Amino acid sequence: MMKVLSLLQPWASLLVTPLAEKSSKAAKSWETRSWRPREEIRKLIQEDGMLIHASKKWNKDQRALLDEWPFKDYLGTDYEFPFSAIIGWVRVGDIIPTETWISRFSHFADGAAERYAEELRFGNYQPDRFAWEIKEFVKFDEPFTGVNGSLNLWECPKQLMQQIENNMTTKS
Repeated sequence: MMKVLSLLQPWASLLVTPLAEKSSKAAKSWETRSWRPREEIRKLIQEDGMLIHASKKWNKDQRALLDEWPFKDYLGTDYEFPFSAIIGWVRVGDIIPTETWISRFSHFADGAAERYAEELRFGNYQPDRFAWEIKEFVKFDEPFTGVNGSLNLWECPKQLMQQIENNMTTKS
């Protein structure tokens, strides 16, 4: 079974939005969590990837982010957000402590400092958290709506997974 991670908007959409036109990197190329998955789950999401679910919650603070840098640079102020929907797929790479992420990436040079600052705005890099690298992503042309999410990683229902697989097969 495919695992699913539920996220609030706009963070869910940022994980499946290209950094630039035709880019293979996502605008948000690291997701931060307060927990690290168990070893067998980590292997699964690194090998098979996981689905991204946009939760139904939406408030004025989340909406206000769209007027701020760097959110507006990638999503604009009139972005059509899906809610209660599976919106894409990602493959996870490294999962490292946020302290390691800060020490590894805070030395950016040659114009990459802005990219580091964007990632800091897109995630919670406080101590004792974990940064999950997003190695690959696919944004679905049409979200799979009417899907209730859950905390932590959860299993995609079999019937929904069949719909997603059928949709992916017809696109390729």
